[in-house]
This record gives sequence, structure tokens and C-alpha cells, in this order.
Amino acid sequence: MIRVGNIEDGGWDICNDERFRPRSPCIVYSIGINYDFSFDDAIERIFRCDVFSFDPSMDIGDQNRSNHIKFYKLGIGDKNEEVIFRGKVWKLKTLKEIQEMLGHTNKRIDILKMDIENNEFQTLPDMIRSGAMKNVAQFCVEFHHYYDIQTIRELHNLGFRIYWSHQNPFAEVYKNDQSYSFGNDVHFVNINMVN
Repeated sequence: MIRVGNIEDGGWDICNDERFRPRSPCIVYSIGINYDFSFDDAIERIFRCDVFSFDPSMDIGDQNRSNHIKFYKLGIGDKNEEVIFRGKVWKLKTLKEIQEMLGHTNKRIDILKMDIENNEFQTLPDMIRSGAMKNVAQFCVEFHHYYDIQTIRELHNLGFRIYWSHQNPFAEVYKNDQSYSFGNDVHFVNINMVN
């Protein structure tokens, strides 16, 4: 395993086993940036991947961050729509629609990193049902508050296996001298996508 990006929040632990390690040319989707491109920048530098970054909440437009990193002011959802959040319009697309938009239908997605602040279990069922997850080799996600066991089971049925999970230290509350987590980073590899 290798830590990619910030050692604190914003960085992610990637499976570096040769069977799952990204190999150039490679494709990485980084969904949920919050102005921290440390993961995206490190992926480009370490693995030489093309990185596609998405976040509808940031006050910057679509842009090429570098030759291999493209940012889209776009979020992921369970349907293509525009929503109003905190007085701003956010454009959302399904993972399948994003793959089609980028010409990645049926292409290997080496890493899909997703931190979408409490919307993962609303979005994941569509990602699974649509077939958009079948070519994802590594899936790194921050789960908030609860786990939908049926969705986890469906990921397992697609070949996803947890290789690492930990409490996000930036998603902790302390009460009566005990730590409670409302966010866990969970890392999967897809055993059907071995290099």
C-alpha cells in the first residue's frame, strides 16, 4: 500500500500490489476535491496517469490543471440533474454518463476515488446497476454515518474486496472520553480487474 497525496485528510491509500497498481497509460477519477489536489497531483507524478477531477462545490470552472489532470465543475449523482445547494447550482451526472462523456465506456478505470460527503449510498446503487463499476480496478470511498449492507454486498458480488479501512480522523467526535467516527475511508480492489 502507498499513501498518495496529503498524509492527512485529502490523501488516500492505494493498493500498490503489482496485480492492481496503475500502469501507464492509466485512468483515474477523483470525485470530491474541496480545493485539495494533492491526491490528483501525486497520482500524475507517481503513476503517470490521466486524472479526471470532479467537484461541483468549488468556485472554479472546467480547466486543465496540467497536461494529465483535467478538472470538471461537475458532481456525481444517481441521475443527471442540476440541484441547488447553499444557493448555488450544482450540475450532477451519473458515473455511466461521465464515462460516456469522456469516451471511457468499457475502458479500465484504474482508480475511482470518491468523497462526496454523505451522498455515497444514494449514488452507489446506480453506479452498480448501470454497469459503470465493472471496469473499476480500485475503489476508494469515504463512507459517512452508516453502511448500506446491501450495497456493500452488491460491490462484493461485482468482485470488490476490502483491502484497507480506517476511521477518518477528521470525521471524529469525542464524548465521555471516547472517540466516535462518522466517516470511514474504505479501500477496495476488484479481483476481476487484475493486471
